[in-house]
Amino acid sequence: TGVQTCALPICRIKILEIHSRKIKMEGDIDLAEIARMTEEASGADLKAIVVEAGMNALRRGASRVSKADFDRAIAKVLGDEIQGSEDAMRMYS
Repeated sequence: TGVQTCALPICRIKILEIHSRKIKMEGDIDLAEIARMTEEASGADLKAIVVEAGMNALRRGASRVSKADFDRAIAKVLGDEIQGSEDAMRMYS
């Protein structure tokens, strides 16, 4: 059996809330939107996304995590899975 993803958006939101509660975020961060963007993510992926978003903010010298930091983190953490899905779908077209 493979890694289980968290299928329900509320589940992903709760996981994101837990891992981001000690992180200062800009006001435009919408965890529900991030949850919708990460449907294929496992709990470990979601934690990695939050950590990577924080690292992105640190790299740019910011004191708060921005939406762009999360976008880059999602692309980095889920990039292979997203690309793999597109490649797999080509098989059926």
